[in-house]
Amino acid sequence: MMMQGGMMPGMGGMMGGGGNKRPYGDVGEDPKKPKYDPSPSKVLHVRPVPRHATNSDIINLFTPFAMGGAVKVFVSSNQGHAFVELPDVSLATTALQKLTQDGVSLFGVPLNVEYSNRQEVSPNEDQSPNRVLLVSVLNMMYPTDLELLHSLFQKYGNILR
Repeated sequence: MMMQGGMMPGMGGMMGGGGNKRPYGDVGEDPKKPKYDPSPSKVLHVRPVPRHATNSDIINLFTPFAMGGAVKVFVSSNQGHAFVELPDVSLATTALQKLTQDGVSLFGVPLNVEYSNRQEVSPNEDQSPNRVLLVSVLNMMYPTDLELLHSLFQKYGNILR
């Protein structure tokens, strides 16, 4: 049963169905503060990561804290976050404290760094089957056909067409 103005009985003044929802939970809650309190981990969660940021950009931010050890990174540009694995928990704690205290930004975007609930980072997580390489060949000097192009590019991965 619709009432005048297109509102259902009992909806009061709520417009769009979300009139009493708060965007960040409790009043005064910091939207950048993690919603859980993870225990210290050698893996750090970094957000928001700019879409054009690369693994190298993130690695360069955390290499000074690795004390010569390896830094593993997984950047999810679609979701705007990254996971960074440092050699051990103490180095990750030092990095977290220093970057939180001093603040850090990437391409002008301030980053939030916190412990992750992950135990390790697998850098190959972003290998999805929908990667596409489009090749345009202009001003050909030699006769070129699909077989030649296929033979040139097959060493870089599977060619679907």
